[in-house]
Amino acid sequence: MKKFISLSLLALLPVSADAEIVSFAGSMANSCTLGVGSDGALGLASDGKSLSSQELGGAQAAITIVSLANNTITVGAPTLSAYPAGYTAGAETTKIAYQGDGLLSTVSQDFTASETSFQVGVIPITSVVFDSRTENDAGFVEGQYQIDTVITCSP
Repeated sequence: MKKFISLSLLALLPVSADAEIVSFAGSMANSCTLGVGSDGALGLASDGKSLSSQELGGAQAAITIVSLANNTITVGAPTLSAYPAGYTAGAETTKIAYQGDGLLSTVSQDFTASETSFQVGVIPITSVVFDSRTENDAGFVEGQYQIDTVITCSP
């Protein structure tokens, strides 16, 4: 009987409830993030006068873009930044081209040796793929070559 009485007494006691507020705060700032999805590769044309991501053994490069407001993506002029000893630099023409994907599918640039840019608004992760090539009528000597371009995102 004691057990029954103690349980009954507990049930009759007033119940007190505590409450806590859980808050979430944040602010929206203009931000833009670029990430390298993959570097490209250059293949040699059959005539030996062109190295390109579109040749056999070549591969496109890709970046991802996340933009939280209106931003400008600038694609710098490409440069032949590395070449083997014995190659005389300066006679080549180096170009870059790109194509957007997903929400940026309307972004497209044919091969150019100049700096270019395009506008982006609020977009989730979206990619842009790049092709590059360098041409030289005198051809290329055996060794490693590298084309670089600087891509920036700014408000």
